[in-house]
Amino acid sequence: MASRAFSSTARQLKQLNWTLHGTTVDVSWLIQQIERSIDEVPGLRARVVSAQVNGNPHPTPNRNDPYHGSVVLLDKDGKRVTSAHAYLNGYVKFSKEATFKPVKLPPMPGAPVIPPKGVATENSDSMSVSNQ
Repeated sequence: MASRAFSSTARQLKQLNWTLHGTTVDVSWLIQQIERSIDEVPGLRARVVSAQVNGNPHPTPNRNDPYHGSVVLLDKDGKRVTSAHAYLNGYVKFSKEATFKPVKLPPMPGAPVIPPKGVATENSDSMSVSNQ
């Protein structure tokens, strides 16, 4: 029986070079979630070497898109491979869905349980503002 080169539980996660663009809050949960998701998607681990967080996490009510962080994933030449939205529940959706399938991870430690105060959130059929 051939031995394995590495254990799947001991596998080192892909670590990207990160830049923050217009980001003023702690997004360590977002960075961790994106790095873990890249390991789950064929074709991303080998291509993506850096990433950029665009702005603070936020909802996009006019697109019915709940609170999420937005990230652009870049190759070694700094060219965009895809972008992604990462959600508080651990779901990561890539813009090139036909090529890169969504990933569902457990929620990341340190992710807000609820969006910060003053951020619009979905509540049933209406929008409300979080006051917590």
